[in-house]
Amino acid sequence: LVEAVRLDSMNYLPDGGTPLVPRAIEVTGTVIFKYQESRDDWKSVRTATLIMTDGVDTSDEPPENLGKVLRDMKQAGRHLIAAMGFGNDVAYFRRFFAKAEVDSKWILTTGSSEREILAALGLFAEAATQASDEEQFPLLLQSGFEGLKKLQGN
Repeated sequence: LVEAVRLDSMNYLPDGGTPLVPRAIEVTGTVIFKYQESRDDWKSVRTATLIMTDGVDTSDEPPENLGKVLRDMKQAGRHLIAAMGFGNDVAYFRRFFAKAEVDSKWILTTGSSEREILAALGLFAEAATQASDEEQFPLLLQSGFEGLKKLQGN
């Protein structure tokens, strides 16, 4: 993350052109590959993946196709899969992610302000940090964002 380029108004221009399902399948495929690669090296591995969007999916691929991949990941019991939609269409985000089989407790919707988005990302960062605890991981999977908010006193 130290080398990651910070998003700003020059390198992130939301233009409504997100083919969300194909990109999310691509990302989760990479997560699965890296998970299997590490597991093959006899490492105890857990993953945390956040799928984010600020608009409507522009692909022709149904969210259920992503759901097939996410279902397999969840069955392994080693993957925390969360989703965040930011902007005005909360109902759309919740419907879309439900069709993609993201557990409702791991769907977070927020406004579009920098403060709201950073707070939401901070919540996910807390989840990803907790994912490193082998014993607590099953409890984390069951808690969802609301459980994390309670732990933080929000």
